[in-house]
Amino acid sequence: MFVAHVGPDRDAGGVNRLLWLGDGRSAALFAVLAGATLTLVHRRPPPPWQGREAAAGFRSIAAGTLVRSAVLLLLGTALAGPDTGALVILPFFALYFVAALPALWLSTNRLFVVAAWWAGLGPVVSFVLRNGWRQTDPGYRVPDLTAFGDPGELARTLFVTGSYPVLTWMPFVLVGMAVGRLDLLDHAVQRLLVEFGAVAAVVGYGSSWLLVHVFGGRDALVTAANDWIDPSAAHGDPVLALLRWFTGTVPADDPVWLIVAQGHSGTPFEIVGASGVACAVVGVCLRVAAAPRARALIAVPVAVGTMSLTVYTVHLLAGWSPLTPGAGSWGRLAAFTVVAGAGAWLWLRFAAKGPLETVLAYVTPRRRRGSPAPAPPPAADPGAE
Repeated sequence: MFVAHVGPDRDAGGVNRLLWLGDGRSAALFAVLAGATLTLVHRRPPPPWQGREAAAGFRSIAAGTLVRSAVLLLLGTALAGPDTGALVILPFFALYFVAALPALWLSTNRLFVVAAWWAGLGPVVSFVLRNGWRQTDPGYRVPDLTAFGDPGELARTLFVTGSYPVLTWMPFVLVGMAVGRLDLLDHAVQRLLVEFGAVAAVVGYGSSWLLVHVFGGRDALVTAANDWIDPSAAHGDPVLALLRWFTGTVPADDPVWLIVAQGHSGTPFEIVGASGVACAVVGVCLRVAAAPRARALIAVPVAVGTMSLTVYTVHLLAGWSPLTPGAGSWGRLAAFTVVAGAGAWLWLRFAAKGPLETVLAYVTPRRRRGSPAPAPPPAADPGAE
């Protein structure tokens, strides 16, 4: 995200390959970690119908989630106002957390099953809905504060047509919730995450590649793309040229678009592949963190992760601010990365949470006395949300 939002413009040269490595996958990892945070904090609470204390616990969890979601929605829409050059994901995160509430009571296996079904059906339902609405404009859609003037359009953007819509992005959150339920300190679990992630990535991206390049999908995609843009103006691959203007969804005029797996396309193949990459990255990072003497080496990344909301907000403002020196340069990217890491590390020498994380914790309703406390997470700091 730093490369994409703080570094040089991808059209200025030199960053396309580096951006491709994280294109779509960094945001998917962000959503997977959000889901993991939910279950690390809440674990699996007792069903609300199992007594008065369980019902009080449910009300406490629901109230806290709704307040946090409201804050994220307001903050995200405010950040989407300035011309940051970024597609702000926070308004969508607000809806992810609300939509994930019922899933807190699902078992780990059922979370994976629901995520798999949702990954397959969600993009298809999205395509059918958008086709019925005759949505033909590009999908760069992130609501700002003005969106509250039209609640219906705001809901449609957040759930279906936006850049990170709930309908196609919830599988990432559900996968993260399942991962958060695992014993993440167990080396066998860490290895399983890497292996499962690698297989899912090969299945997702590999299946799409076969459909496009071996079974004739390429010709159909080129034909569909040429209905949108002038091939002579595409400057290379017309399919990629068109998909670049769609984020979170694919064109809704031809179902052949559902076979692609480009970043941010929101197809079943991209969801499976990006989920696999996220699981593999989590497994590798856990293994590295468990290595002897790793604590000093990972101190700065852990600090950034512990106050990720603050760092995310600051990095958007840094990419937008005309006061940031060296705009559009590798120097600005390097300087911001160093300053963000050092600043987060120093801040946490004197505080338990980042500034925005502290505000979020302050406005969240406290757990009611007598309601069951969530079990402590096995392998993470709850403050890392």
